Amino acid sequence: MSSKIPVIAPLDQSEKTITPLESAQAASELQAFRTLEGRNAKRKRTRRLRTIIIIVVVLGVVVGGGFFLRNLLAPPQPTVAPQYGFVYRGDYVESIRSSGNLKAYEQVTITPEVDGTIAELYISEGDTVHVGQLLFVIDNPQLDQAINYAQRGVDSAYLGLRSSQNMRDDAQAAANRAWWEYKAVKAAYEDFLEIDLSTLDPDDPLLVNPPTKADVDLAYRLYQDADSMLEGAKLGLESAWMGVEDALTSLDDAIAHADKRRVYSPIAGQVVVMNLERGMRLSTLFQSGQVAAQIADVSKMRLNISINEIDILSIEPGMRAVVYVGALSDYSTEAKVLRVASTSGTNNDYYYGPGGLVTYGVDLVIENPDPRLKIGMSADAEIITLSHDNVLMVSTAAIMDAGNYHYLMVFDENDNEREVRVTVIAMGYPDSAIQGDIKEGARVLLSGYGGFGGSGGGGYGGKDNAVSMPIIRG
Repeated sequence: MSSKIPVIAPLDQSEKTITPLESAQAASELQAFRTLEGRNAKRKRTRRLRTIIIIVVVLGVVVGGGFFLRNLLAPPQPTVAPQYGFVYRGDYVESIRSSGNLKAYEQVTITPEVDGTIAELYISEGDTVHVGQLLFVIDNPQLDQAINYAQRGVDSAYLGLRSSQNMRDDAQAAANRAWWEYKAVKAAYEDFLEIDLSTLDPDDPLLVNPPTKADVDLAYRLYQDADSMLEGAKLGLESAWMGVEDALTSLDDAIAHADKRRVYSPIAGQVVVMNLERGMRLSTLFQSGQVAAQIADVSKMRLNISINEIDILSIEPGMRAVVYVGALSDYSTEAKVLRVASTSGTNNDYYYGPGGLVTYGVDLVIENPDPRLKIGMSADAEIITLSHDNVLMVSTAAIMDAGNYHYLMVFDENDNEREVRVTVIAMGYPDSAIQGDIKEGARVLLSGYGGFGGSGGGGYGGKDNAVSMPIIRG
């Protein structure tokens, strides 16, 4: 809509007559001009306000970002109220912790030494057996045949022995005769040499057939031959005796082998695996990769855990341990270290645990396990490597380090503080064992960083804890 501004003529111009219509039109145009001018002014004010708002927002972002960066790079340190603790009396314990699975103290696999079919079966899975109890009987006729064959060998050996004895006796008699004949010929020859032949009658037998040295030598050779025959007979008798002994041994072996058809329990325990049935052939069972039976001694239990190469140096057989079983939240039991492995593996096959550390096996034994414990249950073990009973204990965060001594800041009932020197018996986290001129129940300042800053290893004790586990490593 266009607007026209009325023109006012100069005074020196001749007067012009204005009609009412022209006057109304001029008033209308003036009103329209004023309205348009107001709108333009409002638009200008709106633009100025929008610009101011944008500037304020940008300044706010810049200022707020500056505060954020300053707090991020250098956060303000809040003021923390002093923290206090108390000296108490308890048991300090250091330990090394690891996990494993429960095993039977001893577990044996029943593997019959003879084949055959199961004739009698006296046990079932879950049964409790004692040492020497008959478990099952195997039927194998071939073993009886072996006994019969061995018995025939014994009988034959005894026949050979009797024959050898007779030969020895005959040879002994012949040797005896040859000896006496030799002695007689020798004596006759020696007597002949001493006789005065001139005194004898010409028809005397000694002159007709006198004994000679050749007769003596012949008799001696005959004796030697008889004696050699006797020695041979004696050797034959010894051989016969050895044959009898071998035959008897073979018979004993055959009987002992046949006795293996009766299988007995080598230990006392519980039948945990049973794969046998009457009439089953054992060779068929073994070909399938199964075992006949397994018996486990659960009167004691073992826990095998792995300890890294650093902590293993602190563990020795006989050390006390505490075992916690995950399936029994209310249960813990005493144990002791039974065995510490001297190597982490065989044939350089080492096992590397967390952090690349080599681990070593440690066997713990539980002497009196709870009947609820089962083979294979997971368990945690705390091996006690250091303990101090009934000592003063305090939070490690309360111990101050002065360089050449340690001290506590002790407060009385009026909040007056004093420095008390202490000797640290054992340092741990969160608590340590101390000695010094300080009483149980004393209130001390917790520095938060202190002499050890609460960051060291060690242990904690508790007034009500029968066993408290200070440091968890491994």
